Amino acid sequence: MNKILFFLIVFIGAVYPQTIPFNKFDSTKIDVGTMYIYEYSRNKENFEPTSEIYIYIKTLNDIEVLVKRNKNTTISYIRKYMINWNYMMLSKSEWQFLGDRQSMPSNTTYSSTTIIDFEKKRVIYKGINKIEDGFKNTNNISEFESIPTYFYRKTDLLPLWFSLRFYPLGKKDISVNHNAHGYDTDFSIKYIGKEKVETTFGKVLCHKFELFPQMSFFMKLFYSPEKAWIWLSAEDNYRYMVKYRNNNERSTFTQNMEYRLAERKQLTLEEWESFKETNRPKK
Repeated sequence: MNKILFFLIVFIGAVYPQTIPFNKFDSTKIDVGTMYIYEYSRNKENFEPTSEIYIYIKTLNDIEVLVKRNKNTTISYIRKYMINWNYMMLSKSEWQFLGDRQSMPSNTTYSSTTIIDFEKKRVIYKGINKIEDGFKNTNNISEFESIPTYFYRKTDLLPLWFSLRFYPLGKKDISVNHNAHGYDTDFSIKYIGKEKVETTFGKVLCHKFELFPQMSFFMKLFYSPEKAWIWLSAEDNYRYMVKYRNNNERSTFTQNMEYRLAERKQLTLEEWESFKETNRPKK
């Protein structure tokens, strides 16, 4: 009897896969060939940009990110993200520091690759980190509970920004899984409504969302997450990010993070590759 019940559960799971809380993927919501430039600040009060973030949508599920520490420098590093739209979450990411590796500060990442194993719900991480007396290889495999799951430390929630293009606006809130420091928590996403936002890009009517991880009592002893907000354009079909803000004062990684859209323009793949090459550190 127990064996029959087990196989019945497996069969039902195969026929009726895990429910994804977002609307079905629609390729017309992904503006391939578009570059977004964001001003980035970690100040608590006034918004004072310290970096520029360049996000380019290469294909429907392939996104590249370049970071300049300030507006007048070359690119510090490049990130690459692959998104699996069947699961509305990251499938693979890569990180590469582009400067002189010998001049890197200690306890920073030179390069890394993160791969998601959806079948086993595992995160496979391989990286090279700068330490005081050289470099160290780091390999790690961790697990997560459910699909979709978002990984703040590994992605700055970029896959979530894009998944929110498919948020069902008829629902007041949905819940997804969030994995932080190897711990799974429920991540609440609440649709607040429409609000006009002004950035360097201009005044944009946006959909406003509130994000909040529902942590256990034990995790709250070590982490004190505050609510975060994200504003996505309500003026066209693409629902791109106009602004993002959080305040996690006890966090060493995510405190006082804010993005504001500065520019959005079309770029061919050749123009993007030329832009990357022109702004790379000179060897």
